[in-house]
Amino acid sequence: MDNCEYDLIVKVDDEILSPNYKYKIIDILGKGVSGQVFCCRREIDNKLFAIKIIRNKVAYSTQALMELKILELLNLQIDPKDEYHIIRKHDHFIYKKHTCIVFELLDLNLYDLLKKNHHSGLTLKTISYLIKDVLEAVYHVHKINIIHTDIKPENVLLKIEKEVNVNKITVKLTDFGSACYKNNTFNKYIQSRYYRSPEVLIGYPYGFSIDIWSVGCIAAELFLGNPIFAGVCEYEQLFQIVNFFKEIPYYFVIGDKAKKYMDFKETGCTFKSPEQYFKVHYLII
Repeated sequence: MDNCEYDLIVKVDDEILSPNYKYKIIDILGKGVSGQVFCCRREIDNKLFAIKIIRNKVAYSTQALMELKILELLNLQIDPKDEYHIIRKHDHFIYKKHTCIVFELLDLNLYDLLKKNHHSGLTLKTISYLIKDVLEAVYHVHKINIIHTDIKPENVLLKIEKEVNVNKITVKLTDFGSACYKNNTFNKYIQSRYYRSPEVLIGYPYGFSIDIWSVGCIAAELFLGNPIFAGVCEYEQLFQIVNFFKEIPYYFVIGDKAKKYMDFKETGCTFKSPEQYFKVHYLII
């Protein structure tokens, strides 16, 4: 049975059945736009996995097929030896009309890491170690003309393995649920706002650079302890970026949303002030 949001209604100790295995739900790990993620134990060998259960709606099911195609290409052809910091998919199946994707179980994400550190920021040595691995993953994703489109701290997870007197930490780039090919960039609403690139915000055609922008935002956040640009809306996000860089890129003038954020005059164009923008769009007098 599904709820009003088309999510499968399940609880701890329920069983998820695939054609080959039986999985028992241990805990809920999270919930996103496309569905829910659970920690599950595979009955045959007691191994733990993360299972993403996609919402039972055509749009999400269709996107899940794209995610599966991309994951299989990355795991089997680009990174068969699990060297390039990309999440591993172990299985997929349909259960009660829901697409289910079985992933390796990882540990905390970068947002949780900052939270554990009381948002005080990390050392440059630690940041360098983490971002190097993220960039390596992004490089191999881009190499096959795929844009991730949703790189953020919550989608960079750590795999912590205990060894003698030390913990081995592996970085993994996850959640390819909104990824697309470079020649198929039709989706305009992508990237979480704090990590959304100027191109996407202004409605200009985007490419690989939007992922690099997101990684840069993450690097700054790991150092500062909080997002470097934390706008409450798209206008404020752009306003903070423009104030930081003190200049307006050329594509701000020709983006689809240019007139929404720019003030065009005979003498040139400027970025609208908060008073100008909110008076028009929110009827603030």
